[in-house]
Amino acid sequence: MLKATGWAVDEQRESAAADVDVVVDQTPFPSGYGADRHDVAEYFKRPAYGTIGFEAEIRSGTIPKGPHTLSLRVVSSGGTCYYETPAIAVVID
Repeated sequence: MLKATGWAVDEQRESAAADVDVVVDQTPFPSGYGADRHDVAEYFKRPAYGTIGFEAEIRSGTIPKGPHTLSLRVVSSGGTCYYETPAIAVVID
């Protein structure tokens, strides 16, 4: 299983995002978004960042073994657009 966890915000609006997808080889996989990340909110001194954590689990066999690219798609707080991070190289064993 591939598990991706972290946090993401709508930087332009300085607020929580609407959603986050983990994108593998240009295929989006949904995450659970809205997990407690009060540590991030305290660090940035932005209470709106209190529930910006995400977790995605992609089942084994969904992605074949070998090299792939992985990025995050962060949906804006208004849900009208998204920002995709630069892809990084990953290898599935």
